Amino acid sequence: MVFVLGAGQVSSTFAQVTISRLSGSVHYISTKFSTNNVGGMYAAYKIHNAGAPLADAWVKADNFTGGIVTLATNEDGVVQLGALGSGQYKMAYFFLGATTATTVPQTHTVTVYDTRPDLPGATALATAPFTL
Repeated sequence: MVFVLGAGQVSSTFAQVTISRLSGSVHYISTKFSTNNVGGMYAAYKIHNAGAPLADAWVKADNFTGGIVTLATNEDGVVQLGALGSGQYKMAYFFLGATTATTVPQTHTVTVYDTRPDLPGATALATAPFTL
């Protein structure tokens, strides 16, 4: 069953860090969702650094809108990439869940930080909105 058709921006560049979604723009749920509650799937994002090396890069997914797709149970929405050299890329994966089928656009934001996002002084290096 097709869950949500994708649209919108798939990458953003700021401070020479690029965020690109590599997973599909459609979130699928089970055709038997009402009995098996299978509505989760991974979203994959490529984080590319074209600037100065980063000592400890982190990625956060948040600001979910639309009311259907959110971070899945036990997914905190934060991934530590660690050191990210100039010209290097790493992947960040988030497990997303859905509560029902819909064709209403579901959006969220992915942000790359120079340290753990909840620490004082954490700086956002790139932010990108994505739609499922």
